[in-house]
Parts: sequence; structure tokens; C-alpha cells
Amino acid sequence: MTPQYAAKADANQPELVDCIRSVGREVIHIHMVGGGAPDLIVGDGSGFMVVGPDASTILAFIMMSLNGLERVKIYEGANLLVEVKDGAKPPSKQKLTADEAELHASWPGQIAIWNSVDAVLEGLGIDNEIGIP
Repeated sequence: MTPQYAAKADANQPELVDCIRSVGREVIHIHMVGGGAPDLIVGDGSGFMVVGPDASTILAFIMMSLNGLERVKIYEGANLLVEVKDGAKPPSKQKLTADEAELHASWPGQIAIWNSVDAVLEGLGIDNEIGIP
């Protein structure tokens, strides 16, 4: 991975962190690590881990069906790595860097890309009925 010396937070990172914390999750900033590392670690102890259209999503659907749950949150006692992208920028400016793409492709755990409050809430399995702008 390419060394990075002045990793900066995306302009919308404070807004997304405020949203994450407002719904009871914990956040650790790691954007300054650089070298393709994600921007945040998000953790909590409620719900089930579900990220991406893979076996986890299928398992969650089965569990929802069996348990009559309306929705499933993304983690239970786990940590989610989050890459923040600035949703105000055009899609071409929100692409992963080569180092980020390499990490996303090889990381064995849960990792997500969030670019808006709506993406945060969707990723956490929370309906935006609570009035977060």
C-alpha cells in the first residue's frame, strides 16, 4: 500500500459521525492512518451483522422470516469498518483509491462505504422516521 502522509477527513464526516452517535453507536476516527485504511470504526452490541448482497444478507432474510422481524440491524457486538465518501461530490470523485479498493477486496471482516446520512441509516438498519435530516 502507498504511504499517505496527510490523510484528511471528508467534509461530511462530522455530519455522518453525529448521525451514527445520535442513534446510539460508538465511533472511533481512524482516517489519519492512511494507506487505504477506512475512516471510521463503528461498533455496538445490538442486532445482527448484515453487510452486502452475500450469504450474510441471505441469512438475515431467513432469520427475519423465521422470527417475524421487520428489519435486521447490521451487527451484534461487532465492529464495522466504514469508508466515508463525500456525497456532495460527483460519483467520479467518490471512487475508492487503489489502496482503499485493495483493502476492501481483501478484508475478511465487515466494511462499508457511506456517503450520506441516509446511507448511514440504511447501513445500520434504521428507518429515517426519527427525523434526522
